[in-house]
Amino acid sequence: MTSILEKLFGVVLLLSLLCFGLLIGGYIFPMYEDTTQKNIFSEPEYLNDRATVNSVDYTGESNMTIEEAQKGIVTVYAKKEGKEEVESQGSGFMYTNNHIMTNEHVVSGTSEFYIQYRNGEWSSAEFVGSDVDTDIAILKPETVPNDVPVLPMQMRLPSIGEPVVAIGSPSGLETTVTTGVVSSNKVLMTVATTFGIPDSIQTDAALNPGNSGGPLLSRSNDASVIGINRATLGENMGYAVSSRMAHEVGKSIIEKGNHQHGFVGVNTKSLQYKTDVSKNVGIDYGLIVSNVTEDGPSSNIGLRAESDNFTAPDILVKVDDKKLRTNEDLSSYIALNKEPGDEITFEIYRDGNVITRTIEVGNRYKYR
Repeated sequence: MTSILEKLFGVVLLLSLLCFGLLIGGYIFPMYEDTTQKNIFSEPEYLNDRATVNSVDYTGESNMTIEEAQKGIVTVYAKKEGKEEVESQGSGFMYTNNHIMTNEHVVSGTSEFYIQYRNGEWSSAEFVGSDVDTDIAILKPETVPNDVPVLPMQMRLPSIGEPVVAIGSPSGLETTVTTGVVSSNKVLMTVATTFGIPDSIQTDAALNPGNSGGPLLSRSNDASVIGINRATLGENMGYAVSSRMAHEVGKSIIEKGNHQHGFVGVNTKSLQYKTDVSKNVGIDYGLIVSNVTEDGPSSNIGLRAESDNFTAPDILVKVDDKKLRTNEDLSSYIALNKEPGDEITFEIYRDGNVITRTIEVGNRYKYR
């Protein structure tokens, strides 16, 4: 009898302790979670007025080491208004003293933004603007610690084989570093929008979810940003928007709230060297005009296009005295050098002769 009572007492005691533990745990852990969420994601204080900023201009010069550059890299958290859950997480970096550059897809569809700096400090941020066609967005944090540097952006085209470092916060981890080389430069990156992103960089440095928006840094000399990490298409195949392309877009967003893309309304394909076509025309470079956009900027200069059943379509050989060998050559030239309203001159090979035609660059958003 004593043995049975002792066993019953033990069971009751065990159940009592278990219930007590659940009660205490149910009180403590929600309290801890609520406190954390309130400090980080609740009751944000935003800047009421959009700040007036000066033009952004970089020389590309840098005396910064990789270790110093890491201090200027941040983790970006985005969520929808009134929601506690984080909708998206990515990376970013200090573009100016008051602005952070990241990817548009990191902040798309959200309205509240939070920045965590390398030293652990947090800040809410204001959305300044974005450009979906280059996947660039600019945020303005409410506070920036004194020791967070602006990262210099390199305006040169990186060399193939140049060593690079990709830095970001994959899966929300503390800033991580992967290394590799530039696999290809001047790539026309294919994206979900109508147009690709010109002047992009391919690298074999590992890019993972959460790296988006972080910088691709050169290791050849001093640390400087040569690209903004965007996507990976598989093992050893990552892509970044070149810093000179991102800079053109970023400064427009800061100054005007958006970026207007130049548009000429011509679809082309490369003339392949030593093909029957190149042998017939007697030239070894250029862009074959395959289609001209109806009512586009080039529609009134009489281009002969394949789509119009010309057996000998026009071949664009130069734009403003720059040789054209690939579609990317034309896309990059317009993206980096021309705005809507500017003029450009094509040199066109037609029936054994070279003719010139001048057009006014349009705003491609009107033709999407």
